Amino acid sequence: MAEYAFYNCSAETLSFAENTKLECISKGAFADCNNLKETNIPEGVKVIEDKAFAYCNNVEKIAISGSVEKIGDDAFLKNSRTAEVTVPENVKEIGNNAFGYYYSVPVEKEPNRGKIVGFKIYGAEGSAAQMYAEANGFDYESIG
Repeated sequence: MAEYAFYNCSAETLSFAENTKLECISKGAFADCNNLKETNIPEGVKVIEDKAFAYCNNVEKIAISGSVEKIGDDAFLKNSRTAEVTVPENVKEIGNNAFGYYYSVPVEKEPNRGKIVGFKIYGAEGSAAQMYAEANGFDYESIG
């Protein structure tokens, strides 16, 4: 998938073929798709690159498959209607401002600015999800 392949698309939902060979959702691939309400990352995808779903203001639900290992910086930045996300245990790396922010701000400069109020992360105990939640001051609940 090319970078910014579906930038500013008008789709409300995304669907991928059941046997997709897609392993990476590229940088900005679905950025600024403001009609998008739900994001379902299919099984087989290993990497969600930087800003892949950034500025999709109406996304309410993010479903990440268990095959995902890395989520890039600002991957879901400004998905301001998203109240929570479950991060599979297989995810080993979560980039800066990947979830829970409505705009990008260096956390060390202004720790609470730009955050989605009440945002919650679910994940396995000791996982990248827990580390991200704690480092960014988000509510966290273990599902393991």
